[in-house]
Amino acid sequence: MLPRLARLRVRIRVIVITMVTSTTSEAPKLRASSLRTVEWNNIGGRIRRYEQQGIMDFELKTLDLAGAANEKTDVLLVLVTEGFQAGKDPVSRLVAAALAARDLEPKPGKMLHAYRAEGIAASRVILAGAGDGSGKKLHAAVQAATGALRSTTARKLTIVLPRRSGAEAVRAAVCGTAESSYVYVATKSKPEARELKKVVVGVDDAGAHKAAFLRAKATAIGIEFARELGNLPPNYATPTRLGEEAARLGKAHGFPVEVMGPKEVARVGMGSFMSVAKGSAEPLRFIVLRYEGAGKGRRRWCWWARASPSTPAASPSSPRPRWTR
Repeated sequence: MLPRLARLRVRIRVIVITMVTSTTSEAPKLRASSLRTVEWNNIGGRIRRYEQQGIMDFELKTLDLAGAANEKTDVLLVLVTEGFQAGKDPVSRLVAAALAARDLEPKPGKMLHAYRAEGIAASRVILAGAGDGSGKKLHAAVQAATGALRSTTARKLTIVLPRRSGAEAVRAAVCGTAESSYVYVATKSKPEARELKKVVVGVDDAGAHKAAFLRAKATAIGIEFARELGNLPPNYATPTRLGEEAARLGKAHGFPVEVMGPKEVARVGMGSFMSVAKGSAEPLRFIVLRYEGAGKGRRRWCWWARASPSTPAASPSSPRPRWTR
C-alpha cells in the first residue's frame, strides 16, 4: 500500500493529465487562432462603437464670469491667469478674495475648491491657476482640475477660459479634459463608464472660435482612438488587425491607406524590417496613411508606421512623419 504522500502525488498527476487531455482535444494552433478571432471581433466591435459614439459631449458657448455664475452645471472650472482683473459678479469676487488671501496662486497646478459658493449656481467651483495663459499652461491646469474629478460623480463640467483666449486655449480645454478623463474599456468585460458626460467651454465669442473648437474635438477623438488601440494586449493588437483598423479608418474619413504585407515589403527591399518580423508567426504589416486634403502647390503630410509582431506589445512603432508630394 502506498504512503499517504505518494497517493496524493498520484492523484494530482491524474488530475493534471485529465485536464491537459480535455483542453487539448483540438489542435492547439487552431483553437488559439479561433479564440483570438472571436475575441477580436468582440473587441473590434467595441472600439468601432467607441469611435462612433465619440468621447463626450462638448459644447462651445459664449460665456463670461458674470454669466458663469448662473450656469447650471455640476462643476464650474475657472482658469485664473496672472494679472487677473476682477469684476463685480460673484465668481470674480470669489477669485479676487482667494488671490488676496493667498489661498490661490495663478500657477499651473495650484487649485482651490469651493462648495455651494454664495451667488453661484454650480454646486462645486474649482479655481485653477493657469500662469501666463499660454496653451501649455492652460492644458496643464485643465488636466489637473479634471483629474481631481475622476473620483466624483460630476457629469457636467463648465470651463471658463480667460478673456481674449485664442485657438490654443480652446484646444487645451478640449484635449486636456479628454486626456485626463480617459478610461480604457476595450478588453474589460465590465468597463467602468466615464462619469463626465458633457463639457461646456466658455469663450468671449463662440462664433469666432468655432473652427478651432471643431479641430480640437477631432484631435481629442483621434488621440483617444489611438490610445485605445495602443493599450490593447499584444495578442489582440496584431499587425493584421492594426492594418484592418487603418483600412476602416481611411474608408470612414476618406483618405487613402496602403497596408503592405510580407510580399510588398520584400519587393521594396526592407530587409531589416523583415528580419525582425521573422521572430513571430504573425505576418508583418507596413501601414501608410496619407492626407491629401491640402490645396494644389502645397506639401502634403504622410504618416507611416511599421507593425512588427516582434516589437513590444505588437503595436506600431512610433510613427515617423515624412513629406510627400
